[in-house]
Amino acid sequence: MINAQNRAKVLSQLPPIQQAVQMFHNQENRFPNSLNELLQEGFLSYLPQPPNGLHYTYNPQNGSVGLVGK
Repeated sequence: MINAQNRAKVLSQLPPIQQAVQMFHNQENRFPNSLNELLQEGFLSYLPQPPNGLHYTYNPQNGSVGLVGK
């Protein structure tokens, strides 16, 4: 269970990543193969560190990004 402060941090981190995925898709006509591809291609300058106990999930089939517990 994450506390309110971590929840706010989670909610603030996902929109920029999701926006970068969408910009990549609009430009490349496909979703990136990984979140690292967003970094390599300059769509993100860094990938924010997820809150303790969580990690990013990414589905290259539909471009969905999320955070889940480890």
